[in-house]
Amino acid sequence: MGSRALDTLRLEKAFGRSGDDLTPADTPWEAGLDSCVCLDKRGFIGRAALLRLRPEGPRRRLLTLTTDADACVLYGGEAVLDGKTAVGSVRSGGYGYTVGRNVALAYLPAELARPGTRLVIEAFGEDVPAEVHVGPVHDPEGTRMRS
Repeated sequence: MGSRALDTLRLEKAFGRSGDDLTPADTPWEAGLDSCVCLDKRGFIGRAALLRLRPEGPRRRLLTLTTDADACVLYGGEAVLDGKTAVGSVRSGGYGYTVGRNVALAYLPAELARPGTRLVIEAFGEDVPAEVHVGPVHDPEGTRMRS
């Protein structure tokens, strides 16, 4: 049971999970992990490819989405829509007990990476309104805990 609690906490912190949110097809630039890449280090597989991709910037980004607390819980695989156009899919999701909302991670076009962007997640045949967040949705400075 403890692993499920940690899973919801990692979603609130926008921490991607290997295999779901972070795959070999995703670049560190897209996943927001550029601080974890040392391009000065020689000899790692993919270095040349990352150097080629860096100047153009990511075309898509791993973003956090939230829905209302009353919406269905998201599990992953749900389509993310901008109007009627599919722009991505939920990689992982769950209920965020700290924030009292459903939280999901999805790769979306970079131009949608603006806080407050309104999208729709198609979940169980329902169109669920969602809001884009860039970064974590929980209080990273811990000010909520001190007040």
